Amino acid sequence: MDPTSRTLRARRLLAFIALVMLVTGVTTVALVHYEMRKFAIVEADDKAKILIEHNHAIQRYYTLVLRPNLMEITKPLRTKEFFDPVWMSATYAVREIGKIFGNQFGMADYYYKESAINARSPENEADDYERAFLETLQADSQIKYKSEIRYFYGKPFAVTMRRGVSLWKPACMRCHSTPDAAPQDMVNRYGSVRSFHRNLGELLTVSSIRIPLSKAFTISNQFALRLSMILLAFLGFFSLILFWAQKLYLFDPLSKTLKKREAALKRSEEKYRDLYDNAPDMFVSVDAKTATIVECNRTLVEVSGYTKQEIIGRSIFDMYTPDSAEYARTILFPKFVKTGVISAEELKIKRKDGSNIDVSLNTSAVRDEKETFEKCLFLFKFKEGENFNHRNTLSISRIII
Repeated sequence: MDPTSRTLRARRLLAFIALVMLVTGVTTVALVHYEMRKFAIVEADDKAKILIEHNHAIQRYYTLVLRPNLMEITKPLRTKEFFDPVWMSATYAVREIGKIFGNQFGMADYYYKESAINARSPENEADDYERAFLETLQADSQIKYKSEIRYFYGKPFAVTMRRGVSLWKPACMRCHSTPDAAPQDMVNRYGSVRSFHRNLGELLTVSSIRIPLSKAFTISNQFALRLSMILLAFLGFFSLILFWAQKLYLFDPLSKTLKKREAALKRSEEKYRDLYDNAPDMFVSVDAKTATIVECNRTLVEVSGYTKQEIIGRSIFDMYTPDSAEYARTILFPKFVKTGVISAEELKIKRKDGSNIDVSLNTSAVRDEKETFEKCLFLFKFKEGENFNHRNTLSISRIII
């Protein structure tokens, strides 16, 4: 392989390595970014489930411990129509605790609601999305959770919903059967329409929570950007090192070798040109397509009697006598095109003064990679007994096809 090809291949290899590193870097950043966002979503979902279960624990404490004890303690002090949601309603307590949690601890973006259809408090009324999931839960008792990413006001949230409170105790029906059976204070507070006419065992609520993801996604984006900058810097540094190493150990040596070969080729060409011009034989360079002479040496000029300007541009067949020209055109040239070789063919070359020279023609062709003629060598020799200015060989002509 010549130095130029090696240099080209080396540069292509360097470009390929750089491209592979770039693709690898971009893929790595994309995967890290994807995994960080995925982790943020999983973490938000886990956090949401913890908060939901914590609030359910509060509700169970209210329902099973606090309220029964206070009901027993306050029994002599309250009437049958008394109702105070502060300690009698677990849903009210969880909602108010959520407000404190959001306002005092910087969690205002967090959203929690015990959503119900026809909820007693309008604050707990389910939206369309929560209503649809609640209806799905009522139709299929095997479903417990639902989690997905939703956007509110252009911001992403991890939304998690869980099966909520069911009317599982007969005592619960006093407040959820009919307005007449409910404490009058509760009817006065919430009205006689909302959350009545329920059935024992009915699923009443769905716990709905939204965890904001904007901060986590921003951190993920910033980390991906920093990682991209680091990888880009590393890629640039590595490319410089690789280029320097290849220049030092490959390109420079190849360049020196190439220069040496070019110098040797130039010397060879100069030597060939000297041999071509000063050889005792006649050299003629001919265009194979047109049979036009494009170059000749001084020997041809001396032997033929024509000037160089008179020879260049003429047809090679014009250098022969009419009979030899016809034979060369109709017999020898087709034979040469077919076989690439002509051996010991006798021809006559005419000089400018009208005299003829008997010669013997030998040719050989050199083919390129496509098996077409690249060049052809013509060798004209004097026949036995011919003599012209003590030369015994006339010419080699090169035809470039």
